[in-house]
Amino acid sequence: MSEKVYNIKKSNLGKISFLEGTSFISISAIGDDNKRFRGVLIVRTPEEAVKKFSSWAMDFAYSHINDRISFHNSIVEYLINNWMDNGIKSFQKDMYEHFGFDEFKDMDPIKFIKSEPEMVPLCLIHIAAKFTNGYFQVPIKGLEISIRYVKNVLAINFWEDELEKK
Repeated sequence: MSEKVYNIKKSNLGKISFLEGTSFISISAIGDDNKRFRGVLIVRTPEEAVKKFSSWAMDFAYSHINDRISFHNSIVEYLINNWMDNGIKSFQKDMYEHFGFDEFKDMDPIKFIKSEPEMVPLCLIHIAAKFTNGYFQVPIKGLEISIRYVKNVLAINFWEDELEKK
């Protein structure tokens, strides 16, 4: 095994700024091959997270897990049994109060969470963001959801010297 050594100069360091509200949302779980898989989605606003996260998370997770229905149903049952008030009901309330989905206002919470497959990943990030300090672990296939809000990131440019040589 070789070791990499970097001589970092001051000119290699910099700050990357993101828009207010930018979030990194990561998911990881154990796939059918018994190996952990990880993925990260970057969104600029909560509205963008509502629009993009569900399809991205389901496509990504289901590329590693073949029994989609059992996986999905297990998570739904876990949410119903453990996260009804601060979870399903609070997410349902957010969906009609903050995002204008009035059809969810008087819906039964169990019917709500089962109404569309996309509700489950959205409910998971809702719980992570509001109730578990940005990190939520579900005891099904080692599923972990993490949300980090960023404004500035310290970046290192490892390629500067190579660009100068050309």
